[in-house]
Amino acid sequence: MQREAAWLTDIATGADRIARYVDGLEREVFLSNDEKQSAVFGQPVIIGEAANRVSREYQDAHPNIPWGQIVGLRNRIVHGYD
Repeated sequence: MQREAAWLTDIATGADRIARYVDGLEREVFLSNDEKQSAVFGQPVIIGEAANRVSREYQDAHPNIPWGQIVGLRNRIVHGYD
């Protein structure tokens, strides 16, 4: 259970980081800032990896969360980044 709590924390932390990194940032500024882009785009990888490790029981108990889409986004970023 400790590991699952850690994965859930990783998911929440990643989402919080994305929100903080783009808070008040205009689209054009974001698109011209490589550091901001790297920081933001790295978080879905962490979130997706953590979501993939969350137990099936937990996922089934929380069907309102799109687990498959979260993991799928991670896979697209990691394997289809070009």
